[in-house]
Amino acid sequence: MSIVLAPGARFEGLLTFRGEARVEGELRGEVVAEGRLEVGPEARIEARVEVDELIVEGQIEGDVEARTRVRVASSGRIEGRVKAPRLAVEDGGRIQARSLAAGSGEESSEPAADGDEARAEAGRGGVDESAPPLLETTPE
Repeated sequence: MSIVLAPGARFEGLLTFRGEARVEGELRGEVVAEGRLEVGPEARIEARVEVDELIVEGQIEGDVEARTRVRVASSGRIEGRVKAPRLAVEDGGRIQARSLAAGSGEESSEPAADGDEARAEAGRGGVDESAPPLLETTPE
C-alpha cells in the first residue's frame, strides 16, 4: 500500500488512483478511484469520495460512494451521504447524515448511524420516501 498523503500534508483537487492508498493528512476536493482508500486516524477529508472499498479511521465530510463496502472504525466519522452495498460501523464509529428540512430551506444534521445502533438508526420511521437516501445500501 502506498501512502498518498503523509501526516501534516495538505492536498486540494482531484485524487485518482488504482489499487490501494492511505491518507494521513488533509485532503479537500474529490477522490475517484478503482481500489481501496484508507483514511488514517488523524486524517481529515472534505471531499466527494467514490472508491471500491473505504476504511475510515479519521474524518470525512462529504458524500461517499463505495462499490463494495464502507467500514467506519471506532475512531472514524463520516458526515454526509453514504452509499454502499455493505456498511460496517464499529462501536464508537459515527455516521452523521445531513438532510434538508422540507420547506424550511435550512439544513439539519441527524445521526444516521452510531456503532452497533447503525441498523436501528437507518431503519427508523419518519423518512421522506421521495427524498434521496442519506444512508443507502444496495444488494450485491
